[in-house]
Amino acid sequence: MFMLIYHVCWIMKASIVYCAFVFLLSPKNRKRWWYNSCRI
Repeated sequence: MFMLIYHVCWIMKASIVYCAFVFLLSPKNRKRWWYNSCRI
């Protein structure tokens, strides 16, 4: 059970980093779309 929680937390942390990375690299006209998709 502990490993499952740890795995979920790791995936969430990785997805946040990925969203931030894509947000910084994406053109300005696409940043709002990336922000909305990552916020969900």
